[in-house]
Amino acid sequence: MTSSSSHPSPPGSSHPSPRSFSHPSPPGYSPLRPRPHGPLTFPLPRFLKAVAVVFALLATTGWTARQSHDVPPNAWVAALAAWEEDTFAGRELPDAGARPDRVAAFFASLSPGERHRLADRHPLVVGNLGGAPVTLRYRANRTALGEAVRRERDAASIPGSAKRDGTWRDAA
Repeated sequence: MTSSSSHPSPPGSSHPSPRSFSHPSPPGYSPLRPRPHGPLTFPLPRFLKAVAVVFALLATTGWTARQSHDVPPNAWVAALAAWEEDTFAGRELPDAGARPDRVAAFFASLSPGERHRLADRHPLVVGNLGGAPVTLRYRANRTALGEAVRRERDAASIPGSAKRDGTWRDAA
């Protein structure tokens, strides 16, 4: 007697039937019947948490945008303008939007001392300039942050300023 692959294996055979590999289904489950969509199947707590997070982000962003800042909002624009007007070692500086390989070639042509002087002169631009050496960018960012802290402390010490009136607290 020949065995056909369309018939299940006889009991005691070494070949399990294809049905023995199926996973148990929950009671009442049928792959042909669609799952019910009702108020109990919608993940309401997760949805409410997501809405709360979005609301908090939008509210906080609006609050911070309305706060008065003593630092001019166009500090980046001013830093870019100074960068574009400046020359260094008798050469034009690369465009702030230049490709990183061009910027890297410019910085490679400078001595380490020249790189440091340029980062000290234009910390905001060098700290955000793709293609500049990473350690130089870190140094420039530390300088820019130090300048920002000094501006904030100076603004806090001015009598009658919004920062002194309690809208800003010094962490130190």
